[in-house]
Order: sequence, then structure tokens, then C-alpha cells
Amino acid sequence: MAGFQRDLYQASKPGAAYDPGQEFRERQKIQRAINEAPVVLAEKFKLEGNDASDNAGQMNDLSIAVNGMSSKIVPRVVFPSFGTYRFTAGLAFTRPVALDFQSATLNYVGTGDMCTLGVDGIDALASKDFKHFSVSGGFFIGGANATAGFRVKAYLISPYFENVFFNVFGNADCWAIDLESQNWDTVITGFKWYTNSDTTGDRNGIRCNYGTNDNGQTRLRVYKSHLLEQGFGAGTAVKLNGANNEIVHSTIAGFGTNVWLASRANYCNILYNNFETTKGTECIQIGDRSGLDTGDFIQYLIAEGNYCNMHNSDSYGTSASFIGPATTDAGLQFADVVANRVVDLDPSRPMVRQNSLASQNGNYAARNRGQTILHTSGGLIDNWDGTDGP
Repeated sequence: MAGFQRDLYQASKPGAAYDPGQEFRERQKIQRAINEAPVVLAEKFKLEGNDASDNAGQMNDLSIAVNGMSSKIVPRVVFPSFGTYRFTAGLAFTRPVALDFQSATLNYVGTGDMCTLGVDGIDALASKDFKHFSVSGGFFIGGANATAGFRVKAYLISPYFENVFFNVFGNADCWAIDLESQNWDTVITGFKWYTNSDTTGDRNGIRCNYGTNDNGQTRLRVYKSHLLEQGFGAGTAVKLNGANNEIVHSTIAGFGTNVWLASRANYCNILYNNFETTKGTECIQIGDRSGLDTGDFIQYLIAEGNYCNMHNSDSYGTSASFIGPATTDAGLQFADVVANRVVDLDPSRPMVRQNSLASQNGNYAARNRGQTILHTSGGLIDNWDGTDGP
């Protein structure tokens, strides 16, 4: 067995006793091991999983150790498969890393970002050095005063999130996964986000944030994910800025806005999802209500094969359409709305609601069930093509 392999084994084998008198030498041993080997066991940084002790120091030590490893490898950081780890700060990775949280629970009670990936100030040329970040597993709670769950810094490209579970996490200004911008080809699969039936306060899921040059360069992929707001909150499940994003084979229900196509969110695909709208706003909202790109027309949306219960007539009593504008100056161009099944939509209400604005041309609808594509009267909107246009 090579020296560094032996050191890694001795430093990380389950049940290895920690001797305070040997702290310096053990730290040296761990550091030497992780400098050469691709696996780091987080428990060897003396994490306490009792949901009482603050693990900020241990998380910081773990981050520093991993960030100091050789740039020629992508270390896999493995957290314990049990315990609840309370912490106020410390998780920040500035180099490619694979984080495997297994079934550990992380309770973030700090006032910043729960975990940051990447660094500030890089550009497209430097982005080649910021690939191969991945996050898998874990249960994440807390965040009442957090600024983000996972914050992905700008130009960190191709991050991968798999089977990450947030439960009653965050606040109205916080996103569970917050992509700063230019995070090309991000993949989020098997993502789960829940609240309880008695939960109050707005919380949010995934944001692909606004950048100065995001048009056509974002490409967020959300697959096989489940986001369910069961309580009284009215946050946003997925907010998309920039073009070429897609949400496929996912379930999103109960939010104030299930999907928000905001600034420059052109060429987006919303395909084969299950939606429920219970809070009174459109299931899919278009347009930028933050004021960055007011009057923005969303182009080339494809909404196909989705199911949506609008809850217009039951106890929820919503007054919303399947697709509609977020602002009075938002428009829709060259959209394809095809083979969607929309139930419990008031017959007098359109499946797609539009502002009475000119130049909303090139839109197409066919084979939708539940209601025809109707628009707000006013004479300024171009007719839709297809079999169930107005």
C-alpha cells in the first residue's frame, strides 16, 4: 500500500479514535491523504450530528482542506449517512468537487449562503477551470435567514445536482439552488422540494439568475424533479432567465408561480410535466416583473404534453389561466402550445391569457384539451395558428 493510501486509510477508517494529543499529526496525515487521493470522508473533520452543536468550524476546515487539494483531481467528499448537522457557516468550495451528502441532514441556521460553489470575478475564458462540480443526496432544512441554499457562482459551468432534498427551507428572498448567471448546461435531476401543510411564509426553489449577456447562454435542465408547496406560502418554484432552458417530466404544484419565464427566457421547453395551480396566478408566467427588461416579449416557448389542474371551481377558487403575463407589458411570440391537458379551468377563461399588445405573432396551438386558446379582447393580438386557435 502506497504511503498516501495508508495515511488515507488510517485517517478515515470508520471508528478510528481521535486523540487530542495527536491533533497536529492527524491533521497533517489527513491533509497529505486528501492531497493525493480522490475521496474525503467528512466525518473525520469531527462533525457532530446532534442538531445542537454548531459545526461551522468543522465545515470550514473541510472546505479549506478540499480547496487546497491538487487541481489535477476532482475529490469526492462523502458525508455521513446519518445524523443532523447544524451549522452557521463554513461550506464554500472554490475548486471542482463532487459532494456526496448521502442521507445526512444539514440544518443551516446562518445568515449567508448555506454552500457556495465557485469564485467571484471569473469570465468565460476562465470558466474551463470551473467544471465538474456535482452535488448528490442530502436533506437540507433551516435557512430562515439564509441568502441562498446552494449558490453557484457566475461562469461555473455544467454543475450537476442529483437527488437533493430540501424540506421547509429558506425564506421569501432565498432560493434553494441559486445560479448566478452564465452557468451553462446546468443539470438538476431528481430534485425534491417540500413544505408541510401548516407551513407559512414564502419560499423558493430554483433560480437561473439574470446576467448582462444571458440570452442563449444559460441552458438549465430540470428533469424528473418534484417541487410541492403544501402550505400557505406563495413563492416561485422555478424562475428562468436566459434562453434554451427546459423543464421535463417533473411535478410542480402549489406555488404562487410554478414556472416563471422572466428576462430573455426565449427558446424554453416545458414538456410532459404535472402542474397544479392553487394560489391564483398563472401556472406559467411570462415577462420580467423585476423591472430589468420590462416589455420583454418571450419568444419560441414550447409547452407540450403537460397536465395542469387549475382549481378554478373547487375550494381553492383560483382565477388563473395556464399561461399568462407577469406584467401588463409582457408579450408572447412564436410559441407552440400543443397537446396539453388543462382541467378545472373556467370555460370563460382562456388557456393562454395575453395582454392586448401588438406584434404577438407567430403563435401556434393544437390538440390541447380542457379549453381553447383564447386571448384578451382588444384587437391588437394576432390570431393563433393551429386547430384550436381563437
